Amino acid sequence: MYMQNIVVLIDFTEGSLVALQQVVAIAKQTNSKVTALHIVLTTDKVLNAETELKNFVSEHIKETYEVESLIAVGSLNGASKEILTKIKPNLVVICTHGVKGMFQYLFGAQILKLVNSIPFPCLVIHENNQTDFTDIKQILFPIGPHPEFMTKIKQTSNFAKLLNLEVVIYRINKPGIDFEAILNLNENNAIKYFQENNIPFKTVQEDVEIISVGYSRQTLAYAKNNNIKVTGLMANVSNNDVTFGYGDKESFLVNVEGISVLSCN
Repeated sequence: MYMQNIVVLIDFTEGSLVALQQVVAIAKQTNSKVTALHIVLTTDKVLNAETELKNFVSEHIKETYEVESLIAVGSLNGASKEILTKIKPNLVVICTHGVKGMFQYLFGAQILKLVNSIPFPCLVIHENNQTDFTDIKQILFPIGPHPEFMTKIKQTSNFAKLLNLEVVIYRINKPGIDFEAILNLNENNAIKYFQENNIPFKTVQEDVEIISVGYSRQTLAYAKNNNIKVTGLMANVSNNDVTFGYGDKESFLVNVEGISVLSCN
């Protein structure tokens, strides 16, 4: 019996091949079910897409690991939400920066809209990503002022359990901010939850070193300098950081460092 259910979105690009191979490697290590999902705009394309998807999977996955193929009809955002709500996956994997296919426009606001439309944690990786997710040791966990921060705590905890990761609780101290109380609350809740659920973690606090409106530049710099390959992120923007939240989240999702993002929703 499978322990987890992982869905990977496929558009037949090199990027989705990277995502598929990563997912199968994770699935073999964690005894997870894998579903390869492709989305077409109209029903007349379903039969051809079914054949193409099955061929894509069988051609590139040589291991004896079963991958279910699934076609959904509609827009990328709408069809993704509808079919995934039925499947109820533990994790959805998406690869950005494809040079063709349905993910070619997933930059900035578009990728943010997609992960916002999917009510499940999404691991967003990049086409040029060389990370072996079966060999990573840590996930960066930035503390933010989101009022629904417990969602990020729980979904990061599940991801850390899946891959046996240490959580690095990371906080940038910005003097004079208006929401320090909620930052303290979110950090304390995270520590308590990780302790209660036996998730290994450590805490890191830094003063502002990179002057910017949001948190993405310094957070990504810390991840890169400390060889951390994946960082957590709340998918939706809260009222506490609406003035810079959209741009900051877009910077995380399409970062040039190639750091993967667990987008929690």
